[in-house]
Amino acid sequence: MPVQLPTVSPRWATDGGVTLEPSLSEKEAGWAQGQRPPARWQNWWQNNAYAHIDILHDALLKDWREGSFVDGSGAVNSKIGYHKGWFYVIVGTDLYRSRDGKAWGLVNGALPITSNGIIASDDSRMVYGEAGGGRYSNDDGASWAATLGVAVADMFPGYMEQAALWLGSTGAGAGVQSADGITWAANGSTVVGSLIDFAENLDGSILVHGDQYSVNQGGAWAATINAPGAFTGGIIFSALRGDFIGAYQTGGNTELYDTSATGTWESVAFSTLTNILVFSMFEMRGHLYAVGVDSTIAGTAAVLMVSRDSGVTWEYAATLTGAGIARTMHFAGDTLDRGYAIIGSQAGLGVSTPQYAGLLTP
Repeated sequence: MPVQLPTVSPRWATDGGVTLEPSLSEKEAGWAQGQRPPARWQNWWQNNAYAHIDILHDALLKDWREGSFVDGSGAVNSKIGYHKGWFYVIVGTDLYRSRDGKAWGLVNGALPITSNGIIASDDSRMVYGEAGGGRYSNDDGASWAATLGVAVADMFPGYMEQAALWLGSTGAGAGVQSADGITWAANGSTVVGSLIDFAENLDGSILVHGDQYSVNQGGAWAATINAPGAFTGGIIFSALRGDFIGAYQTGGNTELYDTSATGTWESVAFSTLTNILVFSMFEMRGHLYAVGVDSTIAGTAAVLMVSRDSGVTWEYAATLTGAGIARTMHFAGDTLDRGYAIIGSQAGLGVSTPQYAGLLTP
């Protein structure tokens, strides 16, 4: 269950006239046995602690700003891709890219139709899917050509780096795969409703795709066991847990399941996010993140959740009231190596504040 952050800071001695900073020698010596601390020293210490805590508290309660939306707040229907040092996203029929996720430039304003996914592979190719079929680009998004092989409509593609394999699914829920991102074939898996329905372990020896898994880099697939249903909140491999995590939406909540063995899911959820529908998960710098929508907040609020214990308990990291469903996210960093979240939602692109950003670094 998500843990609500406190809404009140430990404010203390803020009028400036009741504090006195001890000297350096007094700080180094500390309290002597039986000594009663002077009130102004004690006030100084509590005020200083309050000031530091309030910085973190204020940061956690801030919403997105600074480059909040792209192209008039158009809905982001694609996954946020990363290719040759650039973030890519599709808004309507426009393709944008950005170095930092805040300032975006138009790359192509005439894509065939609204995209359903975009991912970069090994710096040679990008692929996205739409109602007319898959499209790929070999020139960083400037021009696009139709994919070959099985007719791929509304494809949600992704690249498995360790396995050197492209995976995707059609709007009808059929799983597809490709060795090069151009020629695609059905692989027998069934996927329902998720933008991120595939994952690989750290060395690419195990792949999970919808209701199927493979132990030979997509050469053959077999049905997974014990899944509660379609993981419409996505599937990822967690290096923290050492296994796969699936997000299952049920009754307005999201239950998280993990695998007990290759191709076998635990029969009982290890965590539940109450009143939150998760649509995407991400693991970064020792923390697990999830984006989705919170039904308890008026105005349809996109939320960014964070877990510091491998998904067992969750906290609200940030909200964006009125954003609708948030389906995708990526992380960027600045020159101080502070991470910040880029969120794609029905209202556009949101970027977490620099103050909040520092909290993403353990």
